[in-house]
Amino acid sequence: MYAKHFIYTFLALFTSIATWAQFQFGVEVRDKSIGINQTTEVRFRINDTKTENFTQPLFQDFEVLFKQNSSAREGNKIEEFVTFKLRPLKTGTLKVETASVECNGVLYRTRPLFIEVENKDVEKASNKSWLTASDSFDEMGKFLTRNRKYFEYEPVYKKNPDKKFHMVVKMRADSVFVNEVFAIEYGLFMKDDREKKLLPTVNFNKTPNYQDSLFYGVIVHQDASFQRGPNYIGQDGKNRSYYYTPMVTFFIKPKKEEEIEIKPLEIELITKDSISNIVHNEILTSDNKNITAVVLKNHPENFSGIFGNFNIKANVSQNLIKTNKTVDIIITITGAGFLPEKTDNIFKPKIESNLKYSLVLKEENIKDVFLNDVQETTITYTFIPKQKGIYKVSPFDFSYFHIISNEYTTVSTEEIIIEAD
Repeated sequence: MYAKHFIYTFLALFTSIATWAQFQFGVEVRDKSIGINQTTEVRFRINDTKTENFTQPLFQDFEVLFKQNSSAREGNKIEEFVTFKLRPLKTGTLKVETASVECNGVLYRTRPLFIEVENKDVEKASNKSWLTASDSFDEMGKFLTRNRKYFEYEPVYKKNPDKKFHMVVKMRADSVFVNEVFAIEYGLFMKDDREKKLLPTVNFNKTPNYQDSLFYGVIVHQDASFQRGPNYIGQDGKNRSYYYTPMVTFFIKPKKEEEIEIKPLEIELITKDSISNIVHNEILTSDNKNITAVVLKNHPENFSGIFGNFNIKANVSQNLIKTNKTVDIIITITGAGFLPEKTDNIFKPKIESNLKYSLVLKEENIKDVFLNDVQETTITYTFIPKQKGIYKVSPFDFSYFHIISNEYTTVSTEEIIIEAD
């Protein structure tokens, strides 16, 4: 999909040739056509720094991943750029509305852009970007923190705004990759918090039955509690909250390209009226959905086969120890995604030393781990130096597929020194 790049530039309509020669306001799109799992960039170019009141377009069919302001100098001329990194929310011909800016009291507008979004897999991540290395690391950090969640909230109470309870099915996207372990979460929204103490009883009437070739595992959230979710305006005009609880999470691993049916969950919901003490029984069923599994191509040599949004760091319980004493080397993985049982092999520390030592994985680390929100997990190795001297824990790389940017990503640890005496 990214083998070719198309750049379309539209200049704003100006009131005179003389004005046009002095001031230019244009817009470029990096890619005319992208896949549903890809990102693109839209850049606005202004050749006069004395402009004001820049109004960005409405990106109603895209998620704005982040925004960057930058400039470039050529001789005495300075150009300003405003760049948006976008991810499409649906397929089809998507429209980017006009932007506007004022210069010398005159309002200028760009023309709208149209981007074709196809339901195709990622063939190759784009190496071309207008986002510069000077982009604020703070801004990037905020973006990553905002987007660490594995799931996004489903729209609720639009079809039946008067209903107190709604079931939803959460998935990270409408398409996933072959050999990716992905999660499907069945959850329950409760409207309003005035009856939080009168929580419903949930019985599972009909649970999804996935083929053995797809099924990887399941978590039943028996001790789940309702947590504050999106806000809404009540009939009294006051701001209120939805409350959400996950009920069951299935893990699916497709082994071939296919269309996967996300089967419904049926529950019986039992509630008791706080005034009349009348018991209400209600049957709720989640929607049927489909998800497409596609082949992920062009793997880097060091690709771990893991999908998510992660960062890693390594540290030790102490840097100066006695010989034959133990020290923990702790690998902390932060973010969202599924880490299979054999992940510890990927994160095993490498010790640079000609001295004798032992390095053993703690048994409690040998398990599957699913990170949903801003969460972390640790993998701990017990290190024992057998001789006096310096032991270096070498930096190591973790290469995975980033489910937000839809690109291969590598994160690294830093070197650690352990001294034994």
